[in-house]
Amino acid sequence: MVRHFPKGFTPNVNQKLALERIDEAFNNGVKFVVVQGPTGCGKSYIAKAVANSTSSIPQVLRERINDYSAYSVKWSNGEFDYEYADEFNEKGYGASILTTTKNLQDQYERDFKDIESLKGKNSYICNLNNRDTADNAPCAVSTNVKRACWDCKQCDYYEQRNKSISSKISIENYSSFFHKPDHLKNREIIICDEASELEDVIVSRFSCILEHGKLRKHDLSIRYTDNRRVFKERLLDLYEDVKMKYDQARKIITTHENNQKDIVPTVKDSTRQSYKFLGDLKNSLKLVVETWTQSKYIIDKDVDNGRSCIKLIPRKVDVLAQHLFRYADKVLLLSATFVDYKRYMRSLGVEQDNYTFIDLPSSFDSKKSPIRLMPLSINRKNIERMFPTVVERINYILNLHKHDKGMIHTQSNAITNMLYDRITDKRLLYRIKGEASNMDILEEHVRRKDPTVLVSPSMSFGVDLKGDLGTFCIVVKTPWPDLGSPRIKAMTEVDGKWYNNKMFSTLIQQCGRCTRDVNDVSTTYIIDGGHILKLINEQNYRELLPKYFTDRFRD
Repeated sequence: MVRHFPKGFTPNVNQKLALERIDEAFNNGVKFVVVQGPTGCGKSYIAKAVANSTSSIPQVLRERINDYSAYSVKWSNGEFDYEYADEFNEKGYGASILTTTKNLQDQYERDFKDIESLKGKNSYICNLNNRDTADNAPCAVSTNVKRACWDCKQCDYYEQRNKSISSKISIENYSSFFHKPDHLKNREIIICDEASELEDVIVSRFSCILEHGKLRKHDLSIRYTDNRRVFKERLLDLYEDVKMKYDQARKIITTHENNQKDIVPTVKDSTRQSYKFLGDLKNSLKLVVETWTQSKYIIDKDVDNGRSCIKLIPRKVDVLAQHLFRYADKVLLLSATFVDYKRYMRSLGVEQDNYTFIDLPSSFDSKKSPIRLMPLSINRKNIERMFPTVVERINYILNLHKHDKGMIHTQSNAITNMLYDRITDKRLLYRIKGEASNMDILEEHVRRKDPTVLVSPSMSFGVDLKGDLGTFCIVVKTPWPDLGSPRIKAMTEVDGKWYNNKMFSTLIQQCGRCTRDVNDVSTTYIIDGGHILKLINEQNYRELLPKYFTDRFRD
């Protein structure tokens, strides 16, 4: 695969090693290859070279996609089916690169011009109604409108989706991939970037929230019980009621469309919204019902943003992961942080004889990017008392690096707000929920010439602060998963090491945002370092953590 390396670039030693071993593994017949490589080692170039090695989709299939016949349906065995699904299911072509963040997706687009990108519907404006994004467009409830837009090829979202599906290489987020028709997901290779987060992606995709207020608006209901057998019976009853009401709403809209001439339907917004809600709920419930037993769904009675609801959250993801893996002949998993990779692959339902693990060494000098652990131990109970000391430490570090750009990982919106109230230095660019996004502050950080500092709870992944964009990094609080989450609590009760592994997976990513190149010089400070020292010294975590990471620790 080395010969498929992106044109105009030369692979470094680690990239060449990775590609040779990936090629060997796939040739030996395994379906999965897992590559762990240091942040900044150029995994995107490895992904691109592997994607380049695939075959292009045949012209006849490209034409079916681009003229929309690939979406044509027929009535078969009592239900609708895609007319040309068999042609697309015969063989997978090309590669889909899947990412967790828009930042990482944008990075691929900047680096490689021959990749077709697909973003979520909310990134595209409806050309029929400029007030709405594509996820709220009239075509969401009207097949007539959708067909008219397809015929004149005027929908930016669907046109870009076709380009992505028919291209040899596409880049998209996991959500976009899951929402495509099944027969249009098939690929020769699926490449999962930041694959250490795949478990969370799958949990998010297959969780279902039943909000009582919304159910009542549609004359639906379900009562909570912690008796799993009884709750499943109630869930099946709800599913049948939702299917019936969905069919009724569809008939109303179809009848209305057949009796009006305008391309934009005049059906009431409330009817459109009801139809969309029922359709989404029907699909979610179907997935939950089908995998209820194998995935051991957690039944959580909760209040979300002041609204009473029942959350259904899968505890196990091995069966659900096949809703991604089955669409590829081969799967490449890339990440900097597969902490205890054997345990992780078991959780995804992949047998040990069906994957090869490749652990790339670091080509970076650890002395150029030291990690300094401060001996504080911060938790939810003592953070208010400890915060003056935290602020004092941060101010000290900011003064040390008063001429440098950098970043601060806060771990939560609450800590971000606490810092915002106490440190008003104009060089700090805060990601405040509802005011500024990560993209907003990152663009300002890159644009400004003064030594700005990013402050965010959610920049652990997909942010590349190469060179002078980041020469120091502060981790305020160790990124423990939130035990307020019912799934995290359940997983921790079953396996305490899972909890530690999740924390380290995120921490390693955070410590890699400013170490992106062999020439980068940066220092990372972990203020809440007491926990890390204890784990490493008392529980032998050095054996499970990447050596390139532990080599960076300094007194």
